[in-house]
Amino acid sequence: MISFIKNYFKKRADKKARIKAKTESLINDYEKLLNEYRLIQEKKSKLSYNQRQFVVSRVLYLIKKGHFKVNSNSK
Repeated sequence: MISFIKNYFKKRADKKARIKAKTESLINDYEKLLNEYRLIQEKKSKLSYNQRQFVVSRVLYLIKKGHFKVNSNSK
């Protein structure tokens, strides 16, 4: 019975670690995407036209899905 409980909490800890790693990876990807979007808006991006269009459409999609908040008042 004790080994069952230990295994349960070990699996749970492993799952939490995987979720945390995936979340950190997504945050890094989103930061890169937003930085490139900022460069596109400032007309300093070195990407091709198709790549720029993809970045812009991806950012707009993520805004619509609620992953990014635009002009939110934090009070």
